[in-house]
Amino acid sequence: MLILTWLSEVLDQRALLGLFTQIWFLPCLVSLSVLPADINRWAMYALITVLLSYPSPHPMHVGWASLR
Repeated sequence: MLILTWLSEVLDQRALLGLFTQIWFLPCLVSLSVLPADINRWAMYALITVLLSYPSPHPMHVGWASLR
């Protein structure tokens, strides 16, 4: 989270870095929809863990809103 916020300050691009979470979600959601329902439980656990461990852009957006 802090790396994403720091990078947004260095590059001065908050909106584009906010899209990073959407790019993070895409392969996970595609694989969840394509994989069969009877896959290994640990594989499903790993996939959902990767999906839910996205870097949150919330601190970056709060900082962006407080600039105004």
